Amino acid sequence: MIDSIVISDNAVLICNFLELSIVDKRARKNPAYNIPFSNIPYIEYDAYGDEHQEGWIDVDTHVRASDTLFHSDWTWVMEVVDKIEAHHPYQDVEIKGNRCFMGSSSALDDCFDDWFEADTKIEAVYIACIEFIKWYNKK
Repeated sequence: MIDSIVISDNAVLICNFLELSIVDKRARKNPAYNIPFSNIPYIEYDAYGDEHQEGWIDVDTHVRASDTLFHSDWTWVMEVVDKIEAHHPYQDVEIKGNRCFMGSSSALDDCFDDWFEADTKIEAVYIACIEFIKWYNKK
């Protein structure tokens, strides 16, 4: 299980890597990002509706870093994997059980190469993505 503070810190790292725009700069530790692939539901109310103020479910695309789902939702974490594979063509992602390999299929010296193991498959992929981003930011 990943600590909620670590999840929030990692979310900021991922959002910056994905180049998502910040919609609320007041909160430095927990900014809100515009996340177009968000599937977090919220109830929206029609201010001009009838007296019952019936709401409907919509999707929240302005999401605080602490509320992101990169660690638990395949839609979210695959956005990160897709960017890694698209913009860093020598990086391959391989998933076997609860292990994730992220590395190079070639003999390049400057590629990220490592296996990550976790309690669940998605957690292994998430950790691999985080470690890749940390490595990438140092380059």
